[in-house]
Amino acid sequence: QTFDVELQLEVRNTRGALATIASNIAEMKTDIDRVRSEDKDETYSLMNIVIHVHTRKHLADVMRKLKRLPIVEKIQRL
Repeated sequence: QTFDVELQLEVRNTRGALATIASNIAEMKTDIDRVRSEDKDETYSLMNIVIHVHTRKHLADVMRKLKRLPIVEKIQRL
């Protein structure tokens, strides 16, 4: 059984940012349901990503992995 969680990430506007985030989520055996991205300013974008996780620990592990990426400034669960 899985449950949907929406995450909001503030990421640096760099080439391949979405691909980097998506591949890291996939490495955690996590499915992505939806992605929405909008520019915050010239330097950063806000990404809202809905993922399917199995447990709270699974969610914490995914968030920890994403937070360690150099392109991710902030991450929060909505």
